[in-house]
Amino acid sequence: MIPTPRYRIGQKVYKGYGSTKFEDIPCPECCGEKEVTVTTPAGNTYKSPCYVCMEAWYSRGSIRRIAPRPEVRSLTIGSVRVDTAAKESERISYMCEETGIGSGAIFYEHDLFLEYEVAVEIAKVKALELVQQIRRRNVDQVAEKKKRGQNLPLKTCPKCKGRGEIFEEKK
Repeated sequence: MIPTPRYRIGQKVYKGYGSTKFEDIPCPECCGEKEVTVTTPAGNTYKSPCYVCMEAWYSRGSIRRIAPRPEVRSLTIGSVRVDTAAKESERISYMCEETGIGSGAIFYEHDLFLEYEVAVEIAKVKALELVQQIRRRNVDQVAEKKKRGQNLPLKTCPKCKGRGEIFEEKK
């Protein structure tokens, strides 16, 4: 049985993409003050540059974290292709005017939506999944370094309660 395409040439559809961005948040250790008060065992106190938000030779007062950035692209169907020999999810594909017909990107039916709002929700989910994947990879890289004997003193962000934003302690 030949599948019937959901969209037709000239029809406007939306595709949700997940991407990331960096955003600065106040440092959870110094609360943006760029320095911390240190008390020695003898009871002396002094101010020291914050080691959590230190970058190169100065404290920034903020830390950079990766954040989700959902994106939605509006596309106009320019070409429809039905391939009965392909996998179920790839049987119907489209090329769009914005990316080029004949030599542009191929979009599969399950990735395209008529409603903008649905594409936005899909983009949010994809962006969150991408952020989680990057954070897991970062945690795995630190664990691998520790396993190889490259001991890194770690400080887990108290604000995120150890959900993957790990900062290297500066001494």
